[in-house]
Amino acid sequence: MSTEVAQDGSDEAVPIPYVEGAWIQLEIIQNYQDSPLPQATSACITKILDITMSSVMRVIIHLDSGRRVEAVLKLYDRRFGVDLRGNGYLTEHWPLTVAKEALFESSVRRNAIDSFLTKLAQDQEKARLPIAAQDFLYSDDEDDEESDDEDNDDDGVDKSVKYEAALWKQCEDMFNREVKAYEHLKDFQGTGIPRLLASVRLAGASSIIPLDLVNDPAAKYWDVKGILLQFIPGINLINLDSSSIDVKEWEPLVQRSVDLAHEINKSGLVMKDCSPRNVIIDRESQQPFMIDFAQCWLKHEMKIRWDSPSESDEEEEDEKEEEEEKDEKEEKDEKEEKEEKEEKEEKEEKEEKEEKEEKEEKEEEDFNLEDEYWYRAGSTNNPAAIGTVMAGRLKSEKGVEIKIQYPNTMALMVRPQDYYTYS
Repeated sequence: MSTEVAQDGSDEAVPIPYVEGAWIQLEIIQNYQDSPLPQATSACITKILDITMSSVMRVIIHLDSGRRVEAVLKLYDRRFGVDLRGNGYLTEHWPLTVAKEALFESSVRRNAIDSFLTKLAQDQEKARLPIAAQDFLYSDDEDDEESDDEDNDDDGVDKSVKYEAALWKQCEDMFNREVKAYEHLKDFQGTGIPRLLASVRLAGASSIIPLDLVNDPAAKYWDVKGILLQFIPGINLINLDSSSIDVKEWEPLVQRSVDLAHEINKSGLVMKDCSPRNVIIDRESQQPFMIDFAQCWLKHEMKIRWDSPSESDEEEEDEKEEEEEKDEKEEKDEKEEKEEKEEKEEKEEKEEKEEKEEKEEKEEEDFNLEDEYWYRAGSTNNPAAIGTVMAGRLKSEKGVEIKIQYPNTMALMVRPQDYYTYS
């Protein structure tokens, strides 16, 4: 794709509207506190905290009562993000341009996005590895320099459009996942994680929905959602070595952070993206607060997946058996031999089916949700993702050695021998 800037500016990057001093108009989707925010709320950006997978900023909300609410606003905006719109290795970044946004809007208006996302969901179900948005930029015809339409696939949808649509779906999923995580961790709010104040969306002058599509179902593709969180004044754990906190407090702080990660795991939630960067140390209480749950999984959802039978696999197996039986019948010339073989096969099939049912019943009896959960949680190892990184950093940067105690997840399992091999 060309990187040259057109004279009309169509290939210029869409400017980031989130800057210090800017005002953002928000609509409250759901309030989560006893003192609810008004449905139409304005927030002033006081500091940009991060624009990687989401756009995170510190804001002040001025209420009619005169009260000021300082909060953290996290927006899941597909248009911006160093990591969101990159390849994950910081070697490539694909900013949204005016031309690409116009192409995306055109595709939405001709109803090409819905069908693409439906197919994407079906492909995700079949894929062994998740299909990433950037995969659509690395299509099969990328090396075909002689192609007259190299930016389009067989379905006629431009690669960049698929990329934007996949990013929209990713942002939508991250928003829903983080809201669900905060609801799940409600007992930790205010003590181990920030309080969730409200879920929001851009509204009014801040909305990016085309005016003629505001009341159209297609408006969802420009619906930028986010969350308002309690602002925790403090430092990021990864910056502990450059803080004013006494060295003697470093080990206890890291230990408390490790213990917090384990307590969150015990509640039935595991973070896929756990690191010291996702821990804030409160300046006054020196209590660790875990943040960023947009990428996590829940134990009760794992149970749903295990309890749901795979009907498609059974149907495919049945179809395969029918085809094999049909082939075998065609190979037989004499009727007597064919009937004898069919009778034998029916008997074997019945025995095999009974044996399979008995095996599945035994596997269901043997399966222990807690064991499976703690095996997966132990493999992800959120506590070690914090403790080992900090221990290595403090030793290499400051020559300070800390000793951290880690939880024994095997001790929480009923039958660890089913998962771990002992030598």
